Amino acid sequence: MAKDEGRIEVTVLGHRYPVRASGSARDRARVDEALTLLESHLDTIARATGEVDRGHLAVMAALALADEVLTLTAQRETSRADDAAFRQVLRQRSERLLGIVEEEIEARLEVAQ
Repeated sequence: MAKDEGRIEVTVLGHRYPVRASGSARDRARVDEALTLLESHLDTIARATGEVDRGHLAVMAALALADEVLTLTAQRETSRADDAAFRQVLRQRSERLLGIVEEEIEARLEVAQ
């Protein structure tokens, strides 16, 4: 992977592509991570299908990655809904507990008077 001011050059399936990114180590690491993931998908698909056409491999990898994004998005939404439900139950139980504590305090104050 070559780097230049404002872009990083990557090679995928024998072709070089410029990727816009700052020259920061964080951006370079992110592009490296994405490239590694893409290459892993390309290799897996090529081995599993015997496909050699670069265009077909690229489309199949893009579809696989898009499917992963959709799956993770759905899982995140489910997790958010679960979190919201948990917070609601926790809020209700906390309010109920607070009510019990307040009643007990009031009862003890009445007995003490």
